[in-house]
Amino acid sequence: MKKVLFLLLAAGTQLTAAAQIIKMPKLEFDTILSKTKDSLIKGINNSIGKNGKPIHRLVSEYTFRRQLQNDFSTLLTGDKSKTTVGQYAAVDFNESEQIVAVTPYALIHQKDPLKGPFKSIFQVDASASTSGNKIFDFKNRFKATLGVSATLLHFAGYRFEPQGSTAPVRKPDSTIYAQLYTNLADDFKQKFRTLATTVDSIDFKDIAESETTVKKAYIEKVADYETTLTKKVWTSKLLVWSKWSVNFLSFDNLNVIADSDTASYKSPIEKNIYNPSLQGSGSGYWIFSNGWEFYGSLWAKIGIKHTLSEIFTTSEWKKIKPLRDSAIIIDDSKDVYQIKNADIKTKLRPDFGGQFIVFHKISKKSKLGLDLSYTMASFLSSTEDNTPWSNAFAVGLIIGLQDKEGNTTVNIEPYYQRKHYLNFDKESRDLGGVKFSIPFTSLMN
Repeated sequence: MKKVLFLLLAAGTQLTAAAQIIKMPKLEFDTILSKTKDSLIKGINNSIGKNGKPIHRLVSEYTFRRQLQNDFSTLLTGDKSKTTVGQYAAVDFNESEQIVAVTPYALIHQKDPLKGPFKSIFQVDASASTSGNKIFDFKNRFKATLGVSATLLHFAGYRFEPQGSTAPVRKPDSTIYAQLYTNLADDFKQKFRTLATTVDSIDFKDIAESETTVKKAYIEKVADYETTLTKKVWTSKLLVWSKWSVNFLSFDNLNVIADSDTASYKSPIEKNIYNPSLQGSGSGYWIFSNGWEFYGSLWAKIGIKHTLSEIFTTSEWKKIKPLRDSAIIIDDSKDVYQIKNADIKTKLRPDFGGQFIVFHKISKKSKLGLDLSYTMASFLSSTEDNTPWSNAFAVGLIIGLQDKEGNTTVNIEPYYQRKHYLNFDKESRDLGGVKFSIPFTSLMN
């Protein structure tokens, strides 16, 4: 019970004051809050005095680190295999293939805000896909990839609107922010005065197992209050990051019938092609308090490609088994690729792409978004006279469902894609599909 009371009472200051708790017989809230307020105001004056630009922190350093880590690790937008951070699962169904991508494990390099600012996440990424219109028919073409990635946060810009102001102040007056912190401190004091008699009855030295325990519990509660009190004060948040992936285990498994090999017509040849890759992307996410959100990303990839890398049109092969008289049965069937030569060549080739998404919040638990993306994927031709490209433009409508805290629980996206080819004799294709994206959990848990 004492520990519960301690956690409830441990609020109202930042890290510099937290270390004093273990030396005090009781929490002197007014004194600590006054010192904290003065420290914050001094920080505001120093920040504005250096460059005259808006500061990006409304809360203490620990609270800002914790909030930034939580905001960043729960983002769920963009192409999941190229840009998404944290743990997630995503599926994509269309007329050509079905794709499952999952990140079952993610590690925050600096998870404890006490030890330093959060800057990176390391992930294990896996994906699998099957071609054709049969859901996860693994006896036909099947791709599997396993890799690792590092996500690096390069910039976090949080802007806020001072209390009593009707618009964001681009060159803030320090007195406005001083008043804001004074209001926060007064609010803390008011909450704890009702528990003053309880404070006198608690021996904090008995409760605290170590100075670190006291410090952690104290500033965690501070962060809870600061987050609640300033939740509606933020006007915009901008995050910029890059993601670097190494797909070291990647295989493309398919069946072919070759004109040069007549035996393949009776029994298609199984091909297992190793195609590792390296991939990098840069992304930005800008969210506003009025409900608008904007996301943009550019990415590049280089990896082993082959003559069928971007070709998904197959023929159906059937194994016929004769019965009595003229009756026959189909003993087996496969989707196969018909090629001239059974030897499939491989070569290092690049891919490029970009994506832009705009969201708008339509209710407390949902938002709508427009998704535009363009991909240029190279592969090999049988003649190798020119490098063929598969260019795909896609437009989708994203329906984002959120929980009561405003965190995305699932994104549903029906989309249309048009694919055409350069330096390759194949007609353009139109196809439709639907994507689902689900975050596993916040990395803060």
